[in-house]
Amino acid sequence: MSAVRAARDPAGGVAALAAREVQAAERPALRPDLLIRKLVQLGEVNWAVRSAETNKIHMFDEATWELVKLYDGTRTRTEIRDHYNRRFPEGEGIPLQHVLDLEESLRGIKLLVVSSRERSLDLLQGFQTARRRTADKKASTPCT
Repeated sequence: MSAVRAARDPAGGVAALAAREVQAAERPALRPDLLIRKLVQLGEVNWAVRSAETNKIHMFDEATWELVKLYDGTRTRTEIRDHYNRRFPEGEGIPLQHVLDLEESLRGIKLLVVSSRERSLDLLQGFQTARRRTADKKASTPCT
């Protein structure tokens, strides 16, 4: 949608933005700037993932990586679980909670795409925490 058309129809522009935000939130995706390498040592396969943002390297075993790579932005959490369980049918499969826990972990180590709204909220929360620390420090300092 062009800026001119969005200006004439602000509700349409807002709806398009909201739809994009909802889609990003419902379909988690790995960050595109990750450096991913397969490592094979003594026949054991591991995956090393380096985050450009944190400059940290995270290691995943092969089974976990098979699930992690499904976070590609094209599937919902339920679709991730269903796809993984179809691909690896042994046992009862993984529960949805496992997919949610892994997503939370990947978010915590900053391997998933973060929407601009989430980024803004994180910044605001950081500012609020900093202000609270400053206020607590001033309150605990005795007046002379």
